[in-house]
Amino acid sequence: MIHLLINTLAEKMNDFLSSYYERAEIIVEAGSIEATPAEDQSDKIILSIVNIERETAMGISSPYRKAQGNTFQRTSPPWHLNIYIMVAAIFTPKRYLESIQILSDTISFLQQNPSLNIPGQDIVTLEPITTSMQELSNIWSILGGHYYPSVLCKARMISFDGKEIKDIKQRISSQEIN
Repeated sequence: MIHLLINTLAEKMNDFLSSYYERAEIIVEAGSIEATPAEDQSDKIILSIVNIERETAMGISSPYRKAQGNTFQRTSPPWHLNIYIMVAAIFTPKRYLESIQILSDTISFLQQNPSLNIPGQDIVTLEPITTSMQELSNIWSILGGHYYPSVLCKARMISFDGKEIKDIKQRISSQEIN
């Protein structure tokens, strides 16, 4: 599910940015952000997952679901997750101004497309996250210590819903004790 989100986002961003920039190679790619980017990762917008959190607004579901007749099925309750994605302009220093322009166009894409339709999921919404300088410093320290111009987004919400039935129970219909 998560790979579908990041791949779909990268593909749609690529399509959008390709209409502005004529480049032989792709502009947006999913991958990890490294302090010294690999040659194939340089001069691109990189999408990298920096955190996954549980969506608490959905509550905790009961593991029991009503089945046919007087029976209930026990399943694993679904998990609803938010994915934090760092959208970073990783360009060589000589192309700094170009990186800022491409990042600006990337932000325009995010603003114009606040939701994504992910195959097999409900619609996932995208929203920018405001981070303090301290939080930003912490994130970039974890990512290798080298800062690149970037925006942090939250993709809300990916659901993992295990439909596998673990048990079937009869409903209690009387209070008699044998």
